[in-house]
Amino acid sequence: MDHFFNLSHDPIISIDVEKRDNHYSFGKHLHDTYEVYRILEGQCYMDIGHQTICCSQGDFVLILPYTVHSFYLKADCTCRFQHLHFEGDNFKPLLYHPYPNHPQDGAISLLESLHLQKGGFFSLKNHEKINAIIQSILDYYQLGESVYIELINISLSHLIVLLAEIMEKEELCSDKNHTGNRYVLFALNYIRENYNKKILISDIAGLLNISSRYLSKVFHEHVHMTISTYLNTYRINEAIHLMRHTTLSLTEISYHIGLKDSQHFTKLFHNIMGITPHKYRKLIRKNPYLVADPSFIIKEPEPLV
Repeated sequence: MDHFFNLSHDPIISIDVEKRDNHYSFGKHLHDTYEVYRILEGQCYMDIGHQTICCSQGDFVLILPYTVHSFYLKADCTCRFQHLHFEGDNFKPLLYHPYPNHPQDGAISLLESLHLQKGGFFSLKNHEKINAIIQSILDYYQLGESVYIELINISLSHLIVLLAEIMEKEELCSDKNHTGNRYVLFALNYIRENYNKKILISDIAGLLNISSRYLSKVFHEHVHMTISTYLNTYRINEAIHLMRHTTLSLTEISYHIGLKDSQHFTKLFHNIMGITPHKYRKLIRKNPYLVADPSFIIKEPEPLV
């Protein structure tokens, strides 16, 4: 595991203790940050991807970027919870070797490993260590001094490592065939390293000596989205990062993420984010951590290009 990540950068977008009541509902939406809920009191429901979960006191939920989700109360009750949004860039260097006896399978980031196994979210019942970590992050943040940013980063890294360890134990206790997992890991690595080039499913399948149909099947089983959706979402995530942190034109960004046609980039961006890149860039200048329109529901994108 590589521990060389940026301790001085504040990864917190927002953190607070919130309270909702009176049939509160926040519709389906997505964003490019990591979102944490820890329920302190009451009960709530979340639609995450194609699943509905009920959360009660003590429950923990981590929602990964670009996962369609909603939050609502079914009855006239109250739900109080700790709520955290954070960026993942600091923790990309934290690598994970899921199959140490198979070095050819490579490593992925710890956050990617959670996405691989949990299809966009991770939920746990009352967990003492996780409770303590979330509380410590909230305490550090409320102190409001820059010296605590490093402690916040360390606490978040502990949370990510702990979740990966829990996931690994679940895998060891399961009867899953890990061959499919290794194919998916290879595909994730290939996309991460080649997203700025033309990628076909047949390219990845050929390197694995399996059929495109089988690769598509196991990828969807593990990641809960098609390879096309994952690739294009990854590209748009990179495009948003460039919009925020560079002065590159949209045409230049389009080329950088592997789309040689700026019109295709605009169409793909709108398909995934529900807004054109031009309008999105204007909005993030006013709100750097824009959340997509709550009414937006993700669509399947165009085929791979």
